[in-house]
Amino acid sequence: MKQIKAKFGDADNEIIKLINEAELSKIEDLSEKIVTTNSEAELIDFLKH
Repeated sequence: MKQIKAKFGDADNEIIKLINEAELSKIEDLSEKIVTTNSEAELIDFLKH
């Protein structure tokens, strides 16, 4: 969550909900995705699929 707040400011509730519901394999890749993504929409799309 600290990485998300550092990159995007206050995290959207949808992002927080998706992270809490994400499969473990997604969580393992999440740190890398936060660093490489340029938008919240891209991060949300990653978490949804």
